[in-house]
Amino acid sequence: MRTQVDFFADLGPHGRMLARLLTHACGGTAAADGAVLAARDEVDWGVFAREAKQLHVAPLVYWATRSLGTGAEAVGSLSSETMRGAIHSLYREYVCSQIAASTVRAQLEHLQPIHAIGKCALLKGAYLAEYVYVTPGLRTMTDIDLLVPREDLDAIEAMLLSLGYRSLGGEAERGQWRKSHFHLFPLIHDQFPHSLEVHWHIHRPSDRVHVDIKALWARATRGMGAGPCAHMLAPEDMLLHLALHNTQQDRLRSAGLRQACDIATLINHPDVHIDWDVLGQLAIEAGAVKHLHFSLSLATVVCGARVPMKTLSKLEPKDFDPGLLRAGVNRLFRRHYRLPLSPRLRTIARDGLSGSSARTIASAFSPTALAQKYGIREDARFDYVCHLPIRARDLCREYGRSFVSILLKDVETLANAKRLAALDDWLS
Repeated sequence: MRTQVDFFADLGPHGRMLARLLTHACGGTAAADGAVLAARDEVDWGVFAREAKQLHVAPLVYWATRSLGTGAEAVGSLSSETMRGAIHSLYREYVCSQIAASTVRAQLEHLQPIHAIGKCALLKGAYLAEYVYVTPGLRTMTDIDLLVPREDLDAIEAMLLSLGYRSLGGEAERGQWRKSHFHLFPLIHDQFPHSLEVHWHIHRPSDRVHVDIKALWARATRGMGAGPCAHMLAPEDMLLHLALHNTQQDRLRSAGLRQACDIATLINHPDVHIDWDVLGQLAIEAGAVKHLHFSLSLATVVCGARVPMKTLSKLEPKDFDPGLLRAGVNRLFRRHYRLPLSPRLRTIARDGLSGSSARTIASAFSPTALAQKYGIREDARFDYVCHLPIRARDLCREYGRSFVSILLKDVETLANAKRLAALDDWLS
């Protein structure tokens, strides 16, 4: 594996500073105070704080700054006024996240009736905030994810509706949603700020991987969980779930950096003991070796996850290209190329103005695309026609320059499109 410096070379001073502090916050190698403070003048701390917020890691970054030097006095004496202002801004984000975490616990208590129906386990953010992070406020979240057996799904949904939850989709939409997803349509409650996602699996039916959900439940332990969720997944299953969510499902977009922190923090937790041989076997059985290897590699490079090198070597696919990992790091930190390149534009850049490219362009204006983008019904022809010029306007605003650049065969744009396409193909 290449060194951290090679991967961080593309990130600039802000990205390198974020990586140093996140490694410390996630329990990896302690951030070197001298390195952080020596580099402080290279960083625009106002921009740094905004990036940390946009990447959903502001509470973690604040937590890491608390230990700079010998404490708050050292930060105050060795840092600049703008650095102290940025840390104060991050502190406000941390406080808000702590308050939000308290509402999560109240919401879980409200879900106690699930006990009477069947098994339940926390997933992702709610699990990590409760059991893995030093304090719940370090893990920001917008929803609560629960895992329940498929056979209990209808009874649990009815129970939630009786508790005052309501679905964001209509009956027809909910039925169609179940065919292609692995959790119910999100549920909301007027008394709580977090939406609820009730899963019966950890990946979509159409995904190329296949996790044996019955075996996953068999490995779960009972009597350890919080609120209505008395079961806890085995750490190997949770780690595989986090890896699939970040690489295959989200493709490192959205909160990809926060999810890499999740993986590193789980691995580095002193009370979490991972059987790496079992984890590797689970990945092989699920057909998810490359996703697990990529996620573990990213968490190691960026957040200091203490993954045994023997494990990474054993999991590394034969066709793995380290350049993909470099592109993955850039995507985690949202280090975009000069012009935005959507998946459709990458297809056009690869195929040129061929018949397939024409079909790609047409797909951006399909009833399905407009329904997903603007919330209209696919069979509402009048609404569809009215939204066509709106779609054209929005695409021109976001990708107009990129499209012209591809038509003119700009060398840099075409090269970047190929890199991004290679990363997406690898993660598919």
